[in-house]
Amino acid sequence: NDRIKLEKMLPQSNDVYLKVGSSLAKTYLVTADSNSTVVKLYFNDKKEALNIDNAPKNARFNFADYNADKANDYIFAANENIYICNNEKTELYKNELEQSISNKPLVFNAGNHKLGYVAQNQIYLINKEGILEDGFPLVGSTNFGIADINNDQLLNLVVANQNMIYTYNLK
Repeated sequence: NDRIKLEKMLPQSNDVYLKVGSSLAKTYLVTADSNSTVVKLYFNDKKEALNIDNAPKNARFNFADYNADKANDYIFAANENIYICNNEKTELYKNELEQSISNKPLVFNAGNHKLGYVAQNQIYLINKEGILEDGFPLVGSTNFGIADINNDQLLNLVVANQNMIYTYNLK
């Protein structure tokens, strides 16, 4: 049997994220529409929209904790623009890049590494201060992961490009 029936719908333009709350009424799905309006659909069928005025339109969307305050932030990327704000719409990061972003931006809580993105078959990694990490950009055309893959206390970045998988050691 259906446990919950929701009448309201979410827009289908971006990935949908689940935010688990202390009850079903505080648990919701969240996404952003093509106007960069954040839309939350609570499991009690309440729908909430939050207009993010400074975010680029038709953006790729991510919902992750950018500033390590244990609350997820709204991350938008469209063309050459990245914009990040918190739930109160306070700007946390904004940048206009030289190239167009091809995938949604990624957030990492690994060492000093913070924000990653892909543009023109190259990957970029921004540190906590908002500065491009030394040695970047690197070859890569897919979303990438950062982890200590061989338990040597060093972080590795793994990415693919065409028919190759690349592993980079991070400082």
